[in-house]
Amino acid sequence: MNLRKFTTAFITAVALWLPCMLSAQTGESEEVKVENGDTGDEKWERPSLFGNKGSIDSKHHFSWGADIGTDVDLTANDMTDFNITAYLGYKNNFLRFAGVGAGINTALNNSTNSYPLFAMLRTSFSSRPRLCFLDLRLGVTFNKFYNTIKQTDFYGSAGLGVTLATGRRFSSHLIIGYTFIPSGRKAPSQQADDGQWRKIPDLHFASIRIGCSF
Repeated sequence: MNLRKFTTAFITAVALWLPCMLSAQTGESEEVKVENGDTGDEKWERPSLFGNKGSIDSKHHFSWGADIGTDVDLTANDMTDFNITAYLGYKNNFLRFAGVGAGINTALNNSTNSYPLFAMLRTSFSSRPRLCFLDLRLGVTFNKFYNTIKQTDFYGSAGLGVTLATGRRFSSHLIIGYTFIPSGRKAPSQQADDGQWRKIPDLHFASIRIGCSF
């Protein structure tokens, strides 16, 4: 079942995330606690691959950001795309991000476009900063296949993220994950704008995203 495949991908992402979190706890990239001598406040520097500039500002909870990336079609249906996503929401010490987002996905080799709208959660399951985090996205996507066939489908994505660089107000990241869109229908094939009759399949993607959040 397709749901089983998505569940398997989610479990795989968690399994990949766990050793990354443990290495962040014990490795050279362990977070550093900074004490403010004037106020007595404690702040943490987030581990990152390419260093950081300043400690994390934990007083601001509003967060927003954007990613660019590509979804590589694993079903050999020529649906590999380029995408841009933007999101806004809430952050605290435990939640790296919790909010909503929207995106534009454009197929590279045909006239298909998709517009996902989703709830998104990013967390390292720790109140202290970690190098790696889990990225989850659930929602719907408004598809226009071959510029003719319109339908709305479930959208789900699970990925493992790693922090690239950080500053007092920003953090950049790389995410590798899996995206599932159950666009296959029992209805007969539909005629696309090129005159051919096409059956829309369920879509499975390997997703790569790079972005920055504030």
